[in-house]
Amino acid sequence: MKLLNRSQPDVKGRTTNWSNERARLYNWSMAIALTESLNNYETLRAEARQKELAHLKGLILDGVNSGAATPMTEDDWREIRTEVKRRAEERAGNKTP
Repeated sequence: MKLLNRSQPDVKGRTTNWSNERARLYNWSMAIALTESLNNYETLRAEARQKELAHLKGLILDGVNSGAATPMTEDDWREIRTEVKRRAEERAGNKTP
């Protein structure tokens, strides 16, 4: 039976073959299932990370392409404060005690 070839350092700094020990302890099929699950998880996380980066790059490009920067006016700040208050009140109304 061929075992996984992954090594992890033990507490004393020596290298042990962690995967092989686990495969013998729990049985081969369980070790394979765990490895496949970890690979699937890593693949999904990598895909999610790429999707997040693409979204952020799109937002950055939207900002860059939105035109020249202009100074914030008092009306701009008033609109922002009004929107923040509206959202806070909306959230407070959606909470159930």
